[in-house]
Amino acid sequence: MKKFLFILKINNNINLFIKNTVLNNLYYNLATIPSYHELKYFITYNNLPIDNTKKYIKKLKKNISKLDYNLILYDIKSKNIYLITDENVYYRVNINDYRLPDDDLLNFFNITLKNLKSKSDLTDDEIEYKKKLIKNINFLSCFNLKVLK
Repeated sequence: MKKFLFILKINNNINLFIKNTVLNNLYYNLATIPSYHELKYFITYNNLPIDNTKKYIKKLKKNISKLDYNLILYDIKSKNIYLITDENVYYRVNINDYRLPDDDLLNFFNITLKNLKSKSDLTDDEIEYKKKLIKNINFLSCFNLKVLK
């Protein structure tokens, strides 16, 4: 089985990432998935064995979603997404009611963010929540949420 190439953008540079660094870089908004054109150029310039850039982006999201060294869970109480290690999953799900993120959650984040952006006077708490929403939306957009389930 050939290894999957994780190509991400960090500090406006596109690089190959090793599997066990991908989630942390995405979670802390250090890295993102490059645009179609950025990827196309990177693949061509580096002569990588990737034929179809659009398919690669879908495969990239699918493979990111299959990474299993941390689990992505949503905490309803703090309204935040966390990376959870294997040994903490049972506790977080059964005791703290953490849940797997899905399309409904992403839609909720987007609608809430849109409502906050339309508001003229935000409280300090709303400003912080808006930052959290942006971080969570950016992070979840790097996944195929159907694969996470």
